[in-house]
Amino acid sequence: MVIVHPHVPRKAVLALDTANRQVCARGCPKAGLAAARDNSALRCSSRIGLQGEIVMRRYYGLVALIGITLVTLISIFVYWIMMPRQISPADIRRFSEIMGALLAERGRSLVQCFLLAAERERNPALRRILLKLHSDVSTKSVPLYALMSEYPEAFNAEFIFAVKHGARMGRLDTVLRELSRQWPDEPEKQREVVRKIIKMVAIKSLRDPNDWFYRRSALQALAELGDRNVVSQILPLLQDPVPQVREAAKETLQRLGYTVK
Repeated sequence: MVIVHPHVPRKAVLALDTANRQVCARGCPKAGLAAARDNSALRCSSRIGLQGEIVMRRYYGLVALIGITLVTLISIFVYWIMMPRQISPADIRRFSEIMGALLAERGRSLVQCFLLAAERERNPALRRILLKLHSDVSTKSVPLYALMSEYPEAFNAEFIFAVKHGARMGRLDTVLRELSRQWPDEPEKQREVVRKIIKMVAIKSLRDPNDWFYRRSALQALAELGDRNVVSQILPLLQDPVPQVREAAKETLQRLGYTVK
């Protein structure tokens, strides 16, 4: 600060102030340099802060994009898993193969077989039905074919007919394995295939020496088929040692149009 006497001219005051500033600048060079450095450091700090903010914004934007993408993919996957699908003949063939193999293994109950078959099934619609059947079999005292008939979207009348007689003859695993190989895509051919399979299995069951119930069930299956070409296979059972089998053989021949005394 310059202290001036009131009677000193203004021009002299200005000259004196200018000279004073120049002396201060020449006498304190370090103070000026420090101020310049402070300004440079401040500008650098501001620039770094701005760059850091930009990087963080990009990072959070990338994280948000990845999150949205994952949620979208998960939603698509869940929809694909849960969406309703039609049950095709190929699905029925695959189910028959899996179920037939499971039933052929000793020590597995029907309840366990349906649970394992459901776990291996790829079609969500059929998997849901198999899980329901697993629950039905474990809680209801109803024949299997009757339970399966409640799901016509998966099992039609021809398939139910095969399951019904296959189970009664104690050869459901055999019937299902045959269906896995022969079940056709064309609905009009399914009845013919089922009748051929049941006829073949029934003729084998007629010769079962260990269980008369299976022989009688085979006779009942042949009676429903109405095929007169099997008469020669039935006649020996009129002499079966078990009365129930002899009666069933007589009834079968009568249903086929023969008179038996």
